[in-house]
Amino acid sequence: MSNTIEEKLKYIGLDLMNIPTFLKDFTPLDFRPSKTKEDNKHIVYRYIPIDKIQILITPKNRLDDIEEKYAKAAPIGAYLEPNSEENIERHAKFLSMLKQVTIEEIELAESEQKILDKKIPFDVKYDKSYAWQIYYSEALNQYFMMITSEDTEYDKLFLLLKMQIEFFKGKSKKVPQIFVPINYVDYSEKYLKKSEIKDIENYLWLFTKDWTNIYEIYDKNNNLSLQIVGQTNVYENIKSKYKITLTTKEDAFTFYQYIKALFILQTELSMHYKFKTKINSKSELEFYYNNTKIQYDNLSKFIENEYINLEKQTSVQEKEITKNQEELTKLKGIAKEKENEYLDKQRQIAVYLECKKTFFGKVKYFFKHKKLTKQPTTNTIEAVENDNTASQDTLENLSNKNYYTIEDLVTLYYQTDKKTKELNNLKLDIDALKNKINNLELKVKNATLYIEEIDKHKKSIFDFWKFANKDELKALEMGTSKTDTSKKQIKKVFKYEFDFEDLAYGMDKTQRIKLSKIEQDSAYIATTELIDVINNIGLAEESLNTLKQEQEENMKVYNFQDYDIFGNIEDNISKIKNLGNQKHRENKKDKLKILSITKNTTLEEYTNKINEIKNNLNESFKKIKSNYDMSIYVVADAETILEKEYGKYYINLEDALRNCKEAPKEISVYKVNIQENMPILYNTNIIFYDNFNKTLPEGMNEEQTVLLKNSMYEFEQVKKDEFKTNMYLENEENVEVRKIIVNEYNARCI
Repeated sequence: MSNTIEEKLKYIGLDLMNIPTFLKDFTPLDFRPSKTKEDNKHIVYRYIPIDKIQILITPKNRLDDIEEKYAKAAPIGAYLEPNSEENIERHAKFLSMLKQVTIEEIELAESEQKILDKKIPFDVKYDKSYAWQIYYSEALNQYFMMITSEDTEYDKLFLLLKMQIEFFKGKSKKVPQIFVPINYVDYSEKYLKKSEIKDIENYLWLFTKDWTNIYEIYDKNNNLSLQIVGQTNVYENIKSKYKITLTTKEDAFTFYQYIKALFILQTELSMHYKFKTKINSKSELEFYYNNTKIQYDNLSKFIENEYINLEKQTSVQEKEITKNQEELTKLKGIAKEKENEYLDKQRQIAVYLECKKTFFGKVKYFFKHKKLTKQPTTNTIEAVENDNTASQDTLENLSNKNYYTIEDLVTLYYQTDKKTKELNNLKLDIDALKNKINNLELKVKNATLYIEEIDKHKKSIFDFWKFANKDELKALEMGTSKTDTSKKQIKKVFKYEFDFEDLAYGMDKTQRIKLSKIEQDSAYIATTELIDVINNIGLAEESLNTLKQEQEENMKVYNFQDYDIFGNIEDNISKIKNLGNQKHRENKKDKLKILSITKNTTLEEYTNKINEIKNNLNESFKKIKSNYDMSIYVVADAETILEKEYGKYYINLEDALRNCKEAPKEISVYKVNIQENMPILYNTNIIFYDNFNKTLPEGMNEEQTVLLKNSMYEFEQVKKDEFKTNMYLENEENVEVRKIIVNEYNARCI
């Protein structure tokens, strides 16, 4: 289609020699810009009849101040007729604007509005919707388009002009409507106050960690709805879009109360409540607590159940506190007795040690001090523990309120937390006292043995004299403390957001050193569709025929001199390429070259080559180990994926979903947890590119995948999760919700 000025004017239906009357007529708009509003904030969308829109053109930029743009604006009629010196310049500008737009761009904008005429987009806003530049004059209840001539997007202007000309010429009986954002308009507050809408934005950010967009939408019948659109995490790092549509003031207020209640619970009681977000089959946002969906209708019941359960817990705590206080008192008494007993024995031993220093002291000690040992007290820790085995009484005196509020629950939690802290401190004190008593008992035991040893030699003065002149006995042993031998060794756990770059760089560097060229090439073959042949040699014949056909097609595309004697394409090694924003001069590997495929390759030769690749892979798995505990993912239809000898897995679940070849309503994902030092191959840059010129960047810029030899592992299923998402497999026209079933397995080396 031609794109001359004349052809464009004809397409629009505009005859500059006979300008339609409606374009010449202009009613002053009495539009008053206000500094309290934002010009480019699009929060109100609506369908507007095209005959209700006047067109202004201003010689400014879209980002210029609204007052200045409006002051310089003139009706489009002033740009169509060069009847004055000023209008001559405007007319030239209009023709310049027309020259910059193409008929294809106008047709594209028209097609877009035809789609919008049937359905409002899920995200409400659409590509370049801001370019409409529609404003509203409250004084005259009039809409107007104010196009800035210093910009470069004029397809919306000429589409509106085309639609208005066609309508006023009588080509359409019904007034066409366009779905557009209204500039410089704030929330009407018909459903919620602006402050309440701002609160909802803040509340939803707490749960989703993503800022939401809240729009006021007016349909073709001027019915208002409040539409809330955003994204939320639904599983690990997987996100989903959500949309909440509120069509009445009651619905809006109910949702505000609901989300505010959840916000208060999670902020005031952050140690006790954390609500998880999911979406349902309609892409609506849902909140869960301990796998229970929390809705506004059951929120009161939820608070009541939480309060009653907490009250029971508090009652139990009070009984435990009383019990522990009693036990602590008894333990303090036992500890005091043990201390006194130990001090008494210390004094006895001290007297002996002092007397043995002199001759007269020894004689005096022998005749004056007879048996020193005393029977130990029977008040032991066991006695205390046995004495505190009283059975728990039934719960009594629980409140019986008619209804329960969030304030009640928060207040009770504060009290319960204090009691929990008190109970924990009591238990720590009891443990410390028990340890102290154990130490004292050990000290008393050692002192008793020491004294008994002295008493053994008091049968005669000569035996005692001989004993007392010996070297001193060992000092009294101190009590011992328990040591915790249950501490586990800390391992590195892989976090994609923080560790991927280090992993990619480090493993690429390692594999360049440890893997030979043929081992790197063999790993590359396993990243292609030929992994199916490696797993099942019975597919070799069909695969060989496909490769030969591919080789012949390449021969037709490239000149013969670009091929070497093996029939494979050679890139120009001097050509500069980019990988991960880094320049290099390396060639990407070619499976036809690695497999030496020609039109004369036999099935036996091909089979031998596949077996050679398997052997190279097996040797590679002996050299490379995982340096993290990490999870890897694969999308598959059946569990047989884990039964295949070799498997290709994604490091990031998002990539696994994006690369899903099919998009059914229900998708099975297999998550495999591998441990540090398990055999694995990382598909780093060296796997996909040769590095003859030593210019290849280090990292994983081609794919974020790994290879496993599944036959080396035993897989144990540990969990099965499911979630819904409308992203990653998104249809451009419709946001489709898909159910993702995650089968989680732990891998263990056989």
